[in-house]
Amino acid sequence: MILSYLREHFWQLFRYGAVSAASISFVFVSNYFFIDVLKMDPRLGNLITVSVAYAYMYFLSCNFIFQKKVCVQNMKYFMIYIFVFWTLNNAFFSITYSITHWSYLIITAANILLFFPLRFYSQKYLVFKDF
Repeated sequence: MILSYLREHFWQLFRYGAVSAASISFVFVSNYFFIDVLKMDPRLGNLITVSVAYAYMYFLSCNFIFQKKVCVQNMKYFMIYIFVFWTLNNAFFSITYSITHWSYLIITAANILLFFPLRFYSQKYLVFKDF
């Protein structure tokens, strides 16, 4: 019983890591495009990037990571999850950038490290729990 519990969590965490790696790549490339190529304000570029990334995360989280059927209940919780983490992500980015004027790359990396475990466990135990 303990072994199957650990195996289930390992593979979910592994799949979450794989999806997150793809999402992180998307975030860095998109931020580079908006901020360095288009010369957009870093706060606006990050806001657009994070918004698009979260839109794809529901379907990947539901179908691939936690292997749940799309349903109204988990979609409702995911919308709350998106609102909370989208707000935290953008607030952290904007406040840190406004105070420090660090590179958007450093702030994005710090943001990822800070929120990575919170995102996984909130999805696992709140959004995609068995109803």
